[in-house]
Amino acid sequence: ASPPIPFGVNSREFVSVLSGLALASEDLAAAVVGAAKFYHAGLSLIAFDPSVAYISFVSAIECLAGFHYKSRNFDFDTVTKFDKIKPILNRMEKAEDTQADVAHLKQELIASEYFLRQKFVLFLEEHVTKEFWEIPDELYKYAANFPDITRQTFEKCLKRIYDTRSSFLHGGSPFPEYVEIGL
Repeated sequence: ASPPIPFGVNSREFVSVLSGLALASEDLAAAVVGAAKFYHAGLSLIAFDPSVAYISFVSAIECLAGFHYKSRNFDFDTVTKFDKIKPILNRMEKAEDTQADVAHLKQELIASEYFLRQKFVLFLEEHVTKEFWEIPDELYKYAANFPDITRQTFEKCLKRIYDTRSSFLHGGSPFPEYVEIGL
């Protein structure tokens, strides 16, 4: 499939975005401009190199999600990454006079995490428009190797998108064919 044909920007919407940026804090404006640069790079590269375009699109959302959730706190007990050490900490906590140390250790472990994947997923879950669910995909009408995206599978699909990008970027694992061929 070929990429969609570019078309002009709706001037009222564009003026609205520019007006909003003018009123935004410097940090928010920087996050929006950073996301726009990644998005633009993705659009520019999609026909030439779908893998790098994919990275750019995910990074665009990361810019916005990272800013939007920069002060969000995540509870240690809900972080599955720490599941293997939770039993050890629970045993340590039962020893006399160790509760404060264990609590401090949990705080330090949480503070060392950026929660990028969680923020990516949360941001899209909270900001996807109702039209996403209501308007059929006119560009890719036929099923690809990627599962159907429904309200029930949305979180799983987002995690798969993020993990695929991370595996490529941090481990050199190839993208699935549906990314490489531009689907």
